[in-house]
Amino acid sequence: MFKKDEAVSGNVAVQLMPDNIVVTFLDMKGKVVTWSSTLAQGFKGEWRISSQAAKKTAAAAAKKAAYAGMFEVNIYIKNDYGDEMDMVIKAIIEGILSAGIKIQMVYDKHGVRIRHDRENKPDKGDIFVLEKYIERLKEWWRMLWW
Repeated sequence: MFKKDEAVSGNVAVQLMPDNIVVTFLDMKGKVVTWSSTLAQGFKGEWRISSQAAKKTAAAAAKKAAYAGMFEVNIYIKNDYGDEMDMVIKAIIEGILSAGIKIQMVYDKHGVRIRHDRENKPDKGDIFVLEKYIERLKEWWRMLWW
């Protein structure tokens, strides 16, 4: 564990997996300050990937990071589910904000599912989904800043 006031700003790595959610707070050098997971919080079964579990996990890790002196973070989300986990991502952001940590930027790297039932050509619907996702992110930012 870091000494108090050693880490002022840093990064948050969020991993959304099929059976677990892991939230890791890092300092600017990449050293782990604290981490938490839904399994460590005691969630079992289908509750492990719920928005309630995500918020509690993020809040637990954020409280430890705030005690270590971290007050500004960039969030990096590794999401392999696409738009299905929007509510979980929103809950993670709310959990981090509940500990009094300021969020500078949210980076969402979500993988696109590979469909083998069609040719490899761009689908016009994929662009619409991306625009819809960007509009949702803008709404979240409005909520965070106002």
